[in-house]
This record gives sequence, C-alpha cells and structure tokens, in this order.
Amino acid sequence: MSPANVLHYFATLNELQMTAIAGAMNQFAEQRQAILDRPVSATERVFAMIEAGVPDQISDELRQVYESVALLGEYPEYRPVHRALTERQIMLYRALIEIGAGTGEFTLASPAGMIARNLVALEDAYDLYPLAGDPTPREECRAAVRSYAELALGVRWPGADATH
Repeated sequence: MSPANVLHYFATLNELQMTAIAGAMNQFAEQRQAILDRPVSATERVFAMIEAGVPDQISDELRQVYESVALLGEYPEYRPVHRALTERQIMLYRALIEIGAGTGEFTLASPAGMIARNLVALEDAYDLYPLAGDPTPREECRAAVRSYAELALGVRWPGADATH
C-alpha cells in the first residue's frame, strides 16, 4: 500500500501508529487470554503468563507500544488504549490468582489485585530495560518476576527443579 493510500484512511501518521498499537495490544491481550484458558494448573498458567510477558525478543509491536507512551502527553485521546491494555492484563492475572487462591493452590501474601498489578508492573519494567540498552539476559528478567510470583502466591515455579 502506498503512503497516499495509507493517508486516505488515516488523517495523520500518529493516528496510523496508534491504530497499529491498538491492534498489537489486542493481539497481546488475546495471547494472554489463551494462556488463561489452558487446561492446566493455575500455577502453570501464571508462569506461562510471565514467560509471555517477558519475551526473549521485544517485538516491533511491543516496542511501538512502549515508545508510544511518550506521545500520550501530546495525544491524551490515546490514553484509553494504553489504560485498557494495562487493566486487561491486571484483570487476567487477578482472575487467575483468584482461581488459584479459591482452589487452595495459592496462599496469597497480599490481595489478589495488588499481586496482579505488581506482576504487570514488573513485566513492563523488564520489557523497558532492553529498550533503554540494559543488557540483562531475558531469562534473568523472567527469573526475577517468577521469584516475586513465588513469594506472592506461595508456590514454586514448576521449572525450578530443572534449573537447580
């Protein structure tokens, strides 16, 4: 598609960028929902969500999501798109945490909503690090998030025995 055709559908390049980001956000959230829907234990699903949330490679789409945060001051109308992604991630984690707590699989160290917010915040922070040039290996970043999850949920990462 030529630039002229693109601008026929979008008034500005920023509008095009935010539309692309909204699509990437939906895809990301759908991936998380698919993990939540797996027929495995709540523990396995939480750790699968962490794996998805701190990927080996920061995709172009995820990079766009984080880089677009800088546009929010200039384009506040796009804040709802970002807020919706964050809230959806928190909701998915919270639902899973409540399921695990309800079945006795988890022993929560804090309220489910607080744990969910912290997991999303940790994922976001560890995804921003490589964009800022931090060379910390991605597995080390995931291990840090898993460590928090283990403490907060009172569980052990199913892969812990394989790594020790």
